Amino acid sequence: MSRVLAGAFIVVIVLGCAGSHEREEPVPCGVDLPERFCYAARDLCCSSPLFVHPCESCPAEYPVEYCAPPPPAARECFRPDDACCDDPILVDSCDVCPEGTRDLCEPDAACGAAVLSCVDPSDCELVDRDWFCCPCGLDYIARPRGEMTGELCDEECELCIPEERFTVRVPTCSTDEVCDTFDADDPIYAACESDEDCFVRSKDCCDCGGRRDDLYLAAIAYDGAAAFAARVCGASDGACDDCLPPPVPDVFARCASGICRLAER
Repeated sequence: MSRVLAGAFIVVIVLGCAGSHEREEPVPCGVDLPERFCYAARDLCCSSPLFVHPCESCPAEYPVEYCAPPPPAARECFRPDDACCDDPILVDSCDVCPEGTRDLCEPDAACGAAVLSCVDPSDCELVDRDWFCCPCGLDYIARPRGEMTGELCDEECELCIPEERFTVRVPTCSTDEVCDTFDADDPIYAACESDEDCFVRSKDCCDCGGRRDDLYLAAIAYDGAAAFAARVCGASDGACDDCLPPPVPDVFARCASGICRLAER
């Protein structure tokens, strides 16, 4: 009798392992999932599992047996009437955008002009495009002075040594009254024949009292100084004080291939 029961038990086990694959409906992030779900490697939110019979292995297309969704993070959703994409709705990174909103938003052309509007060059300042806080981007743009600088620096910056210490970009206000940049190494401002033709200058309108950190230093030719001042000064800046700006101890201007450039001592 015991042999008959044992044989029946083996048959039940064998039959129990003869299941087949069948797809389950996507499961929202955060829900506890059975152990025998398999996931695609690209399924970062663990939302589209494949149910596999307990006796089978995960297939090659769904190689991940245990999946943990990422910690909640915000993503932006935009309303159709948000023409400038400046009023997003924040949702969890693994949630879909609410009905009536969309993932991507392309601001109208007029929005950028309004955000970057200026009257004089002194209305604009040079900032790093990488959310204006990390020094590794070295992709500088001009923004209205004091706007959005430092407000979005809530994440740790990448640890790096910037490839270049200085940038030739200079902030100004274009003829369209939009903050823009130009290059200080343009021959109009920086053409030279020897090191004696060049000097170190602030990128602010007034060299006396102007910023003299690495971001705001420029190598200018004496012959191009008036043209450079005309580009960085506006009607509202007034006359500059007459003083000798303090030198930057480890920086000097040299003539390299006919253009004034900043160099380190």
